[in-house]
Amino acid sequence: MPDTAQENQKPKPAELRPSDLKDVTSPAFLRAVLDAVDGRNEAALRDLVEPLHPADIASLLGAIDASDRRSLITALGPTSIPRSCRKSTRHCAPN
Repeated sequence: MPDTAQENQKPKPAELRPSDLKDVTSPAFLRAVLDAVDGRNEAALRDLVEPLHPADIASLLGAIDASDRRSLITALGPTSIPRSCRKSTRHCAPN
């Protein structure tokens, strides 16, 4: 049986504080992005990532491990990754 108390503690995009949106490496922002990726919630993922500056997307990609990075790039599509990040993430892009 899933631990619903723990699941209820995961921040959802609507629950993020404005300060979480300013720091893309904050635990709450990272959790919201990875939850959207894991849940295949493309709309929530785009709401979180599209407004980001390319430097923030680079910081986001640098803050997560390679497996999560690959999943994020796959979910967003490689063209959503800023050109400045594409060379360093090319090995993560889906085939």
